[in-house]
Amino acid sequence: MSAAEIMELMCEEDQRMLAAVRAALPQLSTASEMLAVAIRDTKRIVFVGAGTSGRIAAMEAAEWRPTFGVGEEQARAVVAGGSPSLASSVEGAEDDQEAAREAVRLAVLADGGVPGCIVAVSASGETPFTVAGADEGRRLGTKVIGVACNPGSSLLRAADCPVLLDTGPEVVRGSTRLKAGTAQKIALNMISVAAMCAAGRVLGDRMSHMTPVNRKLRDRAISIVSETLGIDRGAAEERLTNCDWNLPAALGVTRE
Repeated sequence: MSAAEIMELMCEEDQRMLAAVRAALPQLSTASEMLAVAIRDTKRIVFVGAGTSGRIAAMEAAEWRPTFGVGEEQARAVVAGGSPSLASSVEGAEDDQEAAREAVRLAVLADGGVPGCIVAVSASGETPFTVAGADEGRRLGTKVIGVACNPGSSLLRAADCPVLLDTGPEVVRGSTRLKAGTAQKIALNMISVAAMCAAGRVLGDRMSHMTPVNRKLRDRAISIVSETLGIDRGAAEERLTNCDWNLPAALGVTRE
């Protein structure tokens, strides 16, 4: 096959992947409702995964603070192999069930955490690290959202809210960073955004609880205040400065 033919095939397969995500919308909606309750009640939320799924899960947790103002005090990630696995493969890490149980226990309970939700992500739904992490979360009293691409898998059976993304075989057989990984990212995007809207951390289509941690985000915060309150950018910046760049306070909404 030529490069163009390979890419055409991948585009066709991605359309099937999107159909699989759409088919899971009822379960994704339930998952978002579970997350919204945990967010509102300031309970601990832990994303769990290994390999590509773990990196996607960790990315989701990391984005919550700048986007929605939910930081490590509430949302954390547990990835097989720890931080080194975010940049490279850590051999054998995804098989270490005891490491998963210990890491999830610490992530859920550390610093006075109250068990809320585990979001466990695995393409096969059989990854030992991820399934063990989900089981430990349930033992601790968390609700478990399981996202997998394999019907009838162990992770889906263990979850309070099983989300099947039935993406089918990959263009490169077994390379689940492709359709499965993309579907997982889309699913987590949907769950997070819907949950944050329900939890009052999005105002219209604006990031009302965003944390302006750099110049770009401060500029965006000024725009949000200016557009939402109908004031000029100078007045918006002054209002933010007076609120120590606490965007919800500047908008007159409560930071939960």
